[in-house]
Amino acid sequence: MIPGKAWSTPSKLCPCIRDKFFQLEARLQELNIAYKVLETMRDVERQIYYVNIGTSKTMNSKHLPQAPKELSLAVDLAPVEYMKLKHWNPNGILWETIRHHSREVGMICNIPWDKPHHQLNKCECPKKESNG
Repeated sequence: MIPGKAWSTPSKLCPCIRDKFFQLEARLQELNIAYKVLETMRDVERQIYYVNIGTSKTMNSKHLPQAPKELSLAVDLAPVEYMKLKHWNPNGILWETIRHHSREVGMICNIPWDKPHHQLNKCECPKKESNG
């Protein structure tokens, strides 16, 4: 059993990436690409585990709660069709199709070895003006 907690719901995404995710979701639906959200947010215990087994290379994952809203700035998703295949068909065209549309809606997905990963580097939510 994998230690720690992980969530796969859009509610754990910061609003700035959640909006982009919904745009990506609409595009994938138009293209009839079935996908599964694997993870949106995870806790530190789970991230430590992923680093220890080599699934993740850093403790600076955008899946961890991020300031200022303490929500995730990353989402992992995979084509359902590939999840049935060996190693999830890493050279399959659907990966690049999804990544292309992810980039078009403003997400970053340039980690070659981590095809399911889409993120923002920092929160893009509008800042509230202070009255002081």
